[in-house]
Amino acid sequence: MSTGPAFGKFRLKGSRPDSDSSRARKRRRKTLSCVQCHRTKVKCDRNNPCGRCSKAGRGHQCAYKSLETASPEAQDEPERRLPSQSDGLYYASPIYMNTGLTHWAKLIEELGDVKMYIFDQDEEFHESFAKLTAVQSLYATQSMSYNYPFGDYQLDSPLPSHCALLERLPPRALVVDLVDNYMSTYEKTHRLLHPPQFQRELEEFYAAPQDVPVAWVAQFLMMLALSTISASQHLTGMLGASIRDDISRNYQKWAAAYLRQSPYMNAPDLCSIRTLCMMTITKGLDIDTPAHARGAWALVGFIVRLAMSMFLHRDMASYSEITAYEAEMRRRVWGTIVFLDLDAAIEAGLPPTIRPDDSDTAVPLNIDDMQLDPSPSQARTHSALISLAQPRSSWTDSSFHIRLAESYPIVSRVLSIVNSTRPGMDSRMVEECDKKLRDTLRETNTIFAHLLNILPSMEKVLVLQQTMFEVFIRRILLALHHACVRDSRYSSVYELSHVSILECSLALLYAQQTLQEKRERLPSTHWFADLYQGDFSVAILHVLIGLRDNKFPGAELADDGAQQPQQMPRIQARETTLTALRASYGIIEASVGRSFHLFRVYFGLTLSIAAFEAAERGDPLPEVMQEAAERIIEVAKRQRAQWDGSAEP
Repeated sequence: MSTGPAFGKFRLKGSRPDSDSSRARKRRRKTLSCVQCHRTKVKCDRNNPCGRCSKAGRGHQCAYKSLETASPEAQDEPERRLPSQSDGLYYASPIYMNTGLTHWAKLIEELGDVKMYIFDQDEEFHESFAKLTAVQSLYATQSMSYNYPFGDYQLDSPLPSHCALLERLPPRALVVDLVDNYMSTYEKTHRLLHPPQFQRELEEFYAAPQDVPVAWVAQFLMMLALSTISASQHLTGMLGASIRDDISRNYQKWAAAYLRQSPYMNAPDLCSIRTLCMMTITKGLDIDTPAHARGAWALVGFIVRLAMSMFLHRDMASYSEITAYEAEMRRRVWGTIVFLDLDAAIEAGLPPTIRPDDSDTAVPLNIDDMQLDPSPSQARTHSALISLAQPRSSWTDSSFHIRLAESYPIVSRVLSIVNSTRPGMDSRMVEECDKKLRDTLRETNTIFAHLLNILPSMEKVLVLQQTMFEVFIRRILLALHHACVRDSRYSSVYELSHVSILECSLALLYAQQTLQEKRERLPSTHWFADLYQGDFSVAILHVLIGLRDNKFPGAELADDGAQQPQQMPRIQARETTLTALRASYGIIEASVGRSFHLFRVYFGLTLSIAAFEAAERGDPLPEVMQEAAERIIEVAKRQRAQWDGSAEP
């Protein structure tokens, strides 16, 4: 049996042409080397694990193939590498290549021969790839796993009671500061709570910890875990000498342990749902090394089903048994779940779990947090609360998330098509979706520009929200138009799509650079930039493809010699784009020490950019790839050493 070409582009490791099936099969000698040494044709010392695998940091994956128990057919099978056996970087497998258009692997496929190196398909690059893989040991942590948050983590001591937990926490004043930091960061982008009510619940926890539900404790610990990552250097310095990532992971382990004590499967509540949502955010931040987009997508799917079992997908305004406060909080949590579902679908290149017709939950009301009060004496009816809602033009604590929720139907529509097994849409639909997305983005950016002028004290929150909205919509526009430039059926919108890809890619790079430039004035924004480094790297890949193919519209003069509006001479447009590309790449390079996820991003981008530059100069690709690999390792070691010695977020 033959695996044949992988999707007509390149072969899986160890695969052979279909014509091999007609050849006489040769008797295979008994293999004494481990699988990896045998594959790379190097000497194996036959230890368990062998010396080469141990040195490369993959000792736990060293295995020997047993031919005595294998069937004759199995002995003639070419060796295949499952995605779960990955050494931590990338392999060309259907799991990566058979994804939707929003996945980065689709762009790597379009870049040409560099994919052979990124996916370890070049025989002469195996040794360098093994060295790159060994870099993972610099980021290794034994506290988390791919299965987070469902792994069985070993705690340093038995799970304490709620009362004993208080003794393990930082001083109360520091806990309050961490909670306040959470409210001014994650709660502004991923809304899950009612801050005034949580402050009351925190006071109750300190007054009578034994009376607090276990799911609430898990939620509280996850807030501390996330806040530790986004907190200022001054605040985390007060936590002690430990590295902030280690502190955060400890809180995560405790949160997972407390969550397991709650009936979150059979009887989920808002606290357990919020806890799981926060755990999804940690996966995106790569706090739990190693991160994996498909794992986050699967986790969100699990959360969606738990939420639906609570009927969060149904609006409760017409149910008298549900208070107006509870109905509003359910809307907030459901809105964030929908966002996490769409965001995970973008990263994983898979369809959203939630379909547009699955829910009738309304968007949150346009009210401030202080207008909500769960106490019986202040409780309002649904109609009374609705009457307090302000006009859409008025900016409240809810306005950003309302505008985000209003974009969900069109975003879901696009993702469901481009990440489906049979993507297809007509040109009219492309133009319609493009217009709706652009109108939404233009209107929202206009509002943020006005708010930044009149509310300078809110700059940090407004910048986070505006950037989040910009990245979200631009990524959907990229997916929409990437589908068009790959298919000749969309010739009528071909030029529009090329313009859009260039525009959106550069807009994403400028968003990344804006975050970097505002770092001095707006400290502790690295967590947010890390959350979207995957989106920024996709933009870089789009720019590389455009530069390689010289397909930047508006970069050359018209045939009649007259310069058209908004056009620039070719050299100016190209150099402007190259400048933006180098700046964004430099930001990612400077971030390599923070997480293994960022190292993976840096690895793929460095090889891709090196291949592009080699083609521009006419240099041989193999030598350039070897040099790039050496540089990647050198930079990773240097940056990781600097990060280990620094507490800067």
